[in-house]
Amino acid sequence: MMLKVKSMSVGNGRERSMSKLNAVMLAAVALALFIACGCSDTIDEPDDGFGDATMVLTDAAADEIAVFEVDVTQLSLTKWNGAVVNTLPRRQRVDFAQLRDISQLLVGVRLPAGFYRDVTLTLDFSEALVLLKDSSTPATVYDADGNILSGAIDVQVLFGENERPQIIIRRNRLFVFDLNLDASVKADPGANTVTFTPIITAQVDPTNPKPVTTTGKLVSADTATGDIVLSVHNPRTGEEVGRYTVETGPLSVFHVDGVPSFRAAGITALAAKPEGTRVFAHGVVDAERRVLRAAFVEAGAGVPGSGQDWCKGLIVARSGGAGADATLTLRGCTYTEASHTWSFNQTITVQVSFSDTVVIRRGSWFARTADELNVGQRITVYGDLAGNVMDATGTAQGVIRCIRTDIYGFAAGPAAAGALEIDLCRIGLRHIANFDFTVEGTPQADPGAFALDIGTLNPSTVTAGTPVRVRGFIAPVGAAPADADFAAEMVIDRSAVASLLICEWLPESASAISSATGTELTLDLTGSVYSKVDYGFVGMVDLNPSPSPQIVPKYGLGLYVISQNGVNEVYLTFSGFSTALSDRLGPTSRVFQIFALGSYDPGTQTLSCSSTVVVLK
Repeated sequence: MMLKVKSMSVGNGRERSMSKLNAVMLAAVALALFIACGCSDTIDEPDDGFGDATMVLTDAAADEIAVFEVDVTQLSLTKWNGAVVNTLPRRQRVDFAQLRDISQLLVGVRLPAGFYRDVTLTLDFSEALVLLKDSSTPATVYDADGNILSGAIDVQVLFGENERPQIIIRRNRLFVFDLNLDASVKADPGANTVTFTPIITAQVDPTNPKPVTTTGKLVSADTATGDIVLSVHNPRTGEEVGRYTVETGPLSVFHVDGVPSFRAAGITALAAKPEGTRVFAHGVVDAERRVLRAAFVEAGAGVPGSGQDWCKGLIVARSGGAGADATLTLRGCTYTEASHTWSFNQTITVQVSFSDTVVIRRGSWFARTADELNVGQRITVYGDLAGNVMDATGTAQGVIRCIRTDIYGFAAGPAAAGALEIDLCRIGLRHIANFDFTVEGTPQADPGAFALDIGTLNPSTVTAGTPVRVRGFIAPVGAAPADADFAAEMVIDRSAVASLLICEWLPESASAISSATGTELTLDLTGSVYSKVDYGFVGMVDLNPSPSPQIVPKYGLGLYVISQNGVNEVYLTFSGFSTALSDRLGPTSRVFQIFALGSYDPGTQTLSCSSTVVVLK
């Protein structure tokens, strides 16, 4: 099946030359694949009645982007009969760079029942804030044509006949819009610029959705039912976007003013807080009702918008040993509540009291100590900020929340007896050279032989040299020498993940694809000016003329695009894509660029792809 997708942009700016990667963004300017219940034009839709829909946003983040804040100003759906339904009453501010492993609630609405044929998502860049890693100055954003992006981009998704989502009476449908930043941006750190063309995918009622978060002001907390009603606001303008119900259960964890508890005590403490108290909730959207079933809820002190200054980032150094007051050196960003101002990529000094500073872990039901604040740990700190010094002691009602931390490296060998050793390369987006692991003269860890406690995790594909991403928590200061340096909750083998094949021919080539069948594309690199495979944080390798590089499908369905003269044809099957490509190639259609995303086998130079874009000229 083939979809045609178009996008419209409005903006002013100067012309710039396009980089190699910009073409793939242009080619896939609004790709969208809806995986939803099947339907057909022959089915009559109801003329009346309403169902619920929860719209959330998520992202596959880019390693080079620290902040990507933009306003979502409109979300419009078109019914099968042509009626247009606008669903977002107020603009919402979203930082897509923070949505790597979660989704953010955009709006919960009532929609007329029936089938829908397209949706338009509007992103407004007039007040956007985009920040590259290690930069304290906002980047200039350009569109794919080299114009400064300062207006609105409408991304229109046209659903195929068998993919039209249906709103059902008395049921809640979860719409997940995924802006793939990793594929949508081309960053130039030297020039402090970003070229952006949105690549958006979408799903309805995904089988394994990311957790959903929302933040808002307290309207009510029912101690009998455990239900919390929040007023969701635009964080910049303060306008109310809508109201949403958060449902809690017996095992829901509460942090109210930094005090952890389960629901019975937590909902009582929350109900005692005044209306308008800032609340953050994390959970899953109910399949039948328009509610968020919360795993944990945070409110009052220790929550953004509570009246405290706050900062967040990675601990890169510490003074003060186990059981003592500590001074932390944090690399990250700060927010000053009184002036409502951000400062990015700062070095922040955090003052911690062992006896008075509240230390907790996100989602944990019991309090921690300041010993948890070891080098490498990601934290969010609430207190009083003066310049770049944060007072998080008891006098400032200091609350420090430990956040799950991502680390990257190469395995020294396979896992054994619940342990795995890695050569640690990065923590978050920061290179390991930024961290001083010595505290009060005692090394807390050896990055070259970083020991992980993986418990019952069984990463059977990990061997010597395997690139891995691990999520969890840094071990406390002063842990016994025999203890691990990191408690892992998740280990990802990245050797088969996120490799991008990039080829370009100048002049364009009629023989760049020497063979195209229903199961493979074979490439001829003759005349290619650029031919590489990007492993992500591992780096790039060159493609060689022999053996001939091949692109093969990884799954039965994927996302395959032929882009020519501003028209993007999207195919869900590799065979349909390959046949159409063969029919196109000839004297008037030559290959300019090829981009394919999937797992790469360097021995055979074969990329097993989930998506491929071929740009013809």
